[in-house]
Amino acid sequence: MRIEKGVTLIELVITIVVVSIIAIPIGRVIGQQVIAIVDSRDYVIAQNLLRFEMEKARNLSYSNIITQNLTNYEGYPYDVNRTVSYELGSAGSAESVKRVEVKVYLAGADQSSTGPLASAVTYIAKNVSF
Repeated sequence: MRIEKGVTLIELVITIVVVSIIAIPIGRVIGQQVIAIVDSRDYVIAQNLLRFEMEKARNLSYSNIITQNLTNYEGYPYDVNRTVSYELGSAGSAESVKRVEVKVYLAGADQSSTGPLASAVTYIAKNVSF
């Protein structure tokens, strides 16, 4: 009597098929996770740059708050657009309140077709007294 210790070709093929059936979905999930991590990194950096630019706008004097398009903002690969417009103030003057809108995009992105990664609006009043 001879006892053979080994696997047959059929057992090997079945093992490879079972491992493949399990590995393909796991590989896709891992790929999606990596993409989500990169995207969330972009959103977090964009939010922080947005907050930084809003704080800079709030600290400027009223007359120095102007519309600007900044590329590679603060050394990061993001573009920041600050749009300033006048709102009708309580006294009826069209120049007593400025509406400041800041949008952050990936550098070089087509801004007309892709939306901003982050955006915010604030209002800054002239001659406010308490």
